[in-house]
Amino acid sequence: MLTEPATFLLGPDEAGTVMVPDRLDHLRGGFLVRAVLDLGLSRGHATAGNPVSSITTVEFTADGDRTFDLVVDRTLPAVELPVASNLKWVELDSPSLTRTLGRPIRHRAGVAFPPAYFDLDAKRRFWPVIYVIPGFGGDHRSATRYAAMLRDPSMQAYLPQAVWVVLDPEDRLGHHGFADGDNFGPRSTALVEEFIPWLEKRFRLVPNEKGRFVTGHSSGGWSSLWLQLQHPGVFGGCFSSAPDPVDFTAFGTVDLGSDGNLFVDEKSNPRACYRAPLTADRDHVMMTVPEEMAMERALAPDFTSGEQWAAWNAMFSGRDSDSGLPAAAFDLESGSIDRAVIERDWSRYDIAALLRADPERFTPIFRDKVRLLCGDRDSFYLDLAVERLAETVAQERSRLGSTEGPGYIELVPGATHGSIVPIAMQRWYPELRRLVAEAPER
Repeated sequence: MLTEPATFLLGPDEAGTVMVPDRLDHLRGGFLVRAVLDLGLSRGHATAGNPVSSITTVEFTADGDRTFDLVVDRTLPAVELPVASNLKWVELDSPSLTRTLGRPIRHRAGVAFPPAYFDLDAKRRFWPVIYVIPGFGGDHRSATRYAAMLRDPSMQAYLPQAVWVVLDPEDRLGHHGFADGDNFGPRSTALVEEFIPWLEKRFRLVPNEKGRFVTGHSSGGWSSLWLQLQHPGVFGGCFSSAPDPVDFTAFGTVDLGSDGNLFVDEKSNPRACYRAPLTADRDHVMMTVPEEMAMERALAPDFTSGEQWAAWNAMFSGRDSDSGLPAAAFDLESGSIDRAVIERDWSRYDIAALLRADPERFTPIFRDKVRLLCGDRDSFYLDLAVERLAETVAQERSRLGSTEGPGYIELVPGATHGSIVPIAMQRWYPELRRLVAEAPER
């Protein structure tokens, strides 16, 4: 930590500067700028406690001076959590995560209650619970939305009347996915052995798998599916929408099993990572993988930005013994894929590969407990992996004679990463209302 004033020179001609775009003369017009000294307190540079400058307007013209000064002289303030009559914010020290990672780690959640939870005359004393895992960039603060819906009388016939627990999937290295790993620690184990038992005792939650359900979208969709597969006796059902790649041969537009480069295909064309539909059969590529990775590299050249690819790398990779950081599966400048890291580390989290390797273990879980929906025009190409997983599950269910069951994996025609969310709610909420109504007291 700096104790005396210091000056840092940053720019295209200054050694050690990583920037996007790589030259300021690419910029034209007015921009709002701020300097941030990221102390690594949490994911993202807009974290409370990080020193910052004021926000300043600068103008870039074709022949104007492109130098400007920023003075870091304040810190970002903490944001107060909202208060509501049916909303509680909870934290719990995690001994296992603290011990493994060597720094204080706490479980965090927002707990939203249905009105009848507080009714002394209610028929139910112990309540079923729906665990929500937010997508990338989200955290437990989205419990505010569920609390508001539960308070709304017009929503009571639509929203499943359960306790909604919105978990915090954030770490300073990014979305940890509730997966046990080298860099985030034993996140799924700590959740089911430390946090869930504590929540059940504190809030009169049903301590039974038939009263526990898990759901999530995008990165939260992957997390909810992973938790269901790893702890089938803990959760009574998983409702996952547009999960992050569930088959690593279709990791977006990259085949991690055979491709040699993350940035470009075999014809040296940049790989797409984000699209918007134009017509029934044409897309507009909004962003490529090299563009996305260039932004992450500018934020943290050591691959610790906490952004999407860095978070995946922290979640799936082992730890580099020399640096103590996640082993890099990709070269951030060239896009070259480190085959050893993929095969040694990342392969442990390839859901389709795990199913193929142990169908007797995983097929019944998919048959009985997994509901998965994804749009076939997913904005991040996540449908490619979902389609392959669906084919694998169907093959194994047929081979094992496990065709009957409530579980399914479906692609919804025309739906994107955003539009699948209301479609999934319309599909799932009636079933969840039935399941929570049938949940036992104990």
